[in-house]
Amino acid sequence: MSGWKGFPFFALILLFFANHQSPSVLTQTFGAEKDNNGNMLATFALGFFMSIFILYGFDTAGTFGEETIDPGRHAPRGVLSSVWISGIVGVVFLLAVILSLQSIPDAMAEGLAGGFPIATTITTNLTAQIVGGLTVGKLYLVVILASVFVCTLAIQGAATRMMFSMSRDRHLPLGSVWGHVNKTFRTPANAAVAVGILAAIPILLVGDSLGMVMLGHPTTLPVTLDDMLHHAKAVARGAKQALLVGDMPFMSYHASVEQAITSAGRFVQEAGMHAVKLEGGGRVIEITRRLTEIGIPVMGHVGLTPQFVHQMGGFKVQGKTDAQAARILADAKGLEQAGAFSIVLEGVPSKLASAITQALRIPTIGIGAGPATDGQVLVLHDMLGLTSGKAPKFVKRYANLAEEIARAATAYADDVRDGKFPGPEHEYSANGSAPATDSTRQGSPRTRGEASEFVGSEEVRYGG
Repeated sequence: MSGWKGFPFFALILLFFANHQSPSVLTQTFGAEKDNNGNMLATFALGFFMSIFILYGFDTAGTFGEETIDPGRHAPRGVLSSVWISGIVGVVFLLAVILSLQSIPDAMAEGLAGGFPIATTITTNLTAQIVGGLTVGKLYLVVILASVFVCTLAIQGAATRMMFSMSRDRHLPLGSVWGHVNKTFRTPANAAVAVGILAAIPILLVGDSLGMVMLGHPTTLPVTLDDMLHHAKAVARGAKQALLVGDMPFMSYHASVEQAITSAGRFVQEAGMHAVKLEGGGRVIEITRRLTEIGIPVMGHVGLTPQFVHQMGGFKVQGKTDAQAARILADAKGLEQAGAFSIVLEGVPSKLASAITQALRIPTIGIGAGPATDGQVLVLHDMLGLTSGKAPKFVKRYANLAEEIARAATAYADDVRDGKFPGPEHEYSANGSAPATDSTRQGSPRTRGEASEFVGSEEVRYGG
């Protein structure tokens, strides 16, 4: 964890050579609490966890190539060390930066406008020339960027190792895909790509489309609340960074507001979701209002709403006529007023999606709605190419894992049929003797494997 030493060193430089404020500014908020409803906890938490990320990244990088001895004792201690050291270092660093600001109101205005006031104070205070136009301040920003990049790669590497190990332990769906080692790069490339994609995704929606891509249903209508809770729990166990949203399935909120509250509560309490998604407008607007009043965040969904597929006459683009467009826009505005924190726009013309996005203050998330929305969502199976056949027009496949799975299954069947698998390297020995050779391998697979369960010290386990 030696990487953290640069932070207090830089802080001392600012304190001694770039002090533009008196310590009294530390007790002033300059009106910042007005943007947070009087709550400054989020501001302090942000600074705290930013430093934790850097420190944990350095700690991970330092142990990346090593085997941890007694991980149950050392791993928690390492994390706790990162927490309290980050608290001390973070306070000193933020103190130095605040005191180095030439004008705090100007810095706040720059931040609200999308600028980077900390970077500005670094470059304006550390102006000593090194070579050409490179100053000490600009060099330090390069060092910070390199540190964040290294920490990110280290954390991604650790997450990839964990995903690869869990796949070998059969704790993840499609374990053969994530546990596959690329012959060219000799790395679990699929796991590395998946971790990289998931790390960049701020929201994970556990959608009722799982009924079509995982359970084999022709629509989302047969999906039950228990189906959704089962899959939502699995996602919550694996995802630690993203905002988790559970999709309320058909007939889980349609009977009454009370039913909606009960169903949404189960998503949060039992499945570990942070929010729920509801389809449609109309009376769903009142349900949204009631859920947000009791503390359950709601994501709206308008346009092509699959739970209304029969009413729409199929999976057809919505909002093509002026009347449809006006209704969808009115529903979106109603959901925003009811307290929805974001809205999914599905299967609508790009022009309408752009108009709705401009009309709302909350973010819009598009799927088949063009590029003008604030964010985008795709079904994971579509994005990874796990689905076969012709994809909808709005889908872009970033991999073709369906072909990879078929190739692996065919290769496995061929190896078993030709007697290539299992080979000697896959057998267990008895009393230390060598595994049977091709000429002595006799008996059924069950007979040959039984002895290894009871003789010797070999373990039958995964992830070793």
